[in-house]
Amino acid sequence: MVMKMPAIPGQSPSENPEMPAAPAGPDKKKIISAAVNTLWIFLAVQFAASLVLGLILGLIGGTGEALFGYGDGYGYAQFTETISLLAATAAAGLAAIAYGSNHLHVKPREDLEKKTFRSSWIFKGVCMTYTMSMVMSVIVQLINLIGEFFGFAVPSTVIPDNGSVFLRIINIVTVAILAPLFEELIFRGILCKALARYNKGFAVVFTALIFALAHMNLDQGIPVFGMGLVFGFVYLRSNSLWVTIAMHMINNLIALIVQYSSSNFIVSMIFSILVIILAIAGVFFIVKERKEIGSMFRLSGQAKEEWSITGHLVSFWLLVALFVICSVMIILAVSLFNFIYF
Repeated sequence: MVMKMPAIPGQSPSENPEMPAAPAGPDKKKIISAAVNTLWIFLAVQFAASLVLGLILGLIGGTGEALFGYGDGYGYAQFTETISLLAATAAAGLAAIAYGSNHLHVKPREDLEKKTFRSSWIFKGVCMTYTMSMVMSVIVQLINLIGEFFGFAVPSTVIPDNGSVFLRIINIVTVAILAPLFEELIFRGILCKALARYNKGFAVVFTALIFALAHMNLDQGIPVFGMGLVFGFVYLRSNSLWVTIAMHMINNLIALIVQYSSSNFIVSMIFSILVIILAIAGVFFIVKERKEIGSMFRLSGQAKEEWSITGHLVSFWLLVALFVICSVMIILAVSLFNFIYF
């Protein structure tokens, strides 16, 4: 049965999404636990798919290099990594959607069938996303500043690229189309929607947190947490998953363009200025939405039971531990490489 939730304080009823009522059977602990487990399914399948395909392409070695037109091991290694990322993204996305929709009693297809939405929310959302990303990136820079005293830095994350047009097209399909589609279906269309039955503020902050943890490195995790807050807020305010899918695609596409054009000063400068302009505009929209944003954080603060359940979940803390371990290993590996070769 679908019931219309009352508008939260500071939120316009006309833009308050219709969320299904909390199911009578499963309790909050089971739902929150299922939300964490959905991310574990996503990560496990992603790792397994990458490992299996990587091993297959690696084992065929020279045959694969000749078959796919690569005359050197380095080019073929990047090809393997790119194809593995594509397959892993699709497999992990489908597995997490199947598990999450079943255990959290949510049908993301209903969101996809909503064709009408305010297109202005896409622009506002993209602007606010860049504002939050810049703010959170400052935190990364502060960590790097502190790290200089201890001889380490948070390495930047880049997409594999050897200049091949084919691999760049595959990366665009993976990073700018498939990843945003699957991630928004999982984190907003399933997790945020299911948890919003209990507390919308908790739903936004919690899904932003595990969205960040899913990236398994500090360089992406910290800014992505800010992005997740914006995505969750806009999803609930606009009542449209298509809005956040579009926001996510635009963000990832611009990131790819900036990376690919790093050697072209003019193009790189144009997009850098564009991002700054969007971030400045985002400040205006954040100020304009300050009452609704404040209401969201107040609701999250009131979700003592939900946060208590989260804090007592072993699966959640194992996820946090895995994020920390992966982040530290990446930092140590890059630091060791720089020490040996530079």
